Amino acid sequence: MSIEDVQKVNRLAQDLLEQGMMSSREDAIKEAQRILNKEIVGKQEVKEDGSAAAKDNLEYYKNIITRTKEYTLQQLNAFKKEIELLSSEVRKLKNEISVLKVVKSVEKTEEDDPKEPVQQKLKAKKNETNQRTGKINPNDVAVDKIFYYGNK
Repeated sequence: MSIEDVQKVNRLAQDLLEQGMMSSREDAIKEAQRILNKEIVGKQEVKEDGSAAAKDNLEYYKNIITRTKEYTLQQLNAFKKEIELLSSEVRKLKNEISVLKVVKSVEKTEEDDPKEPVQQKLKAKKNETNQRTGKINPNDVAVDKIFYYGNK
């Protein structure tokens, strides 16, 4: 007997004593056990009848699980195909980028050849005299034009 069954027996025995149906506590407990045994036997019969329903429920849940499994596998396969498609596109784009880099580097080398004369011209301009370098002759600067001595 479980704790719940013992508590039910005690409550029923107490009710029987309070109603005056039984004269002693022992008689009340025996009568409560007899009444509850009938209820327990009735519940067991229902459980046995419910086992067929439980089997139906079991089949129902198995069916749900298999359908869910099949759907999940279909979705996973669809995702797998999509990922493969995307990865092939990424590879293709990487190849195009590498080709474009090669083409760009080839174009740069072709552009570098015409730039050499421009660089030589810039070097020639740098060789010309600059007033800030200190290569100035006294005749280049007129002192009377720079400094003010008063009335002229």
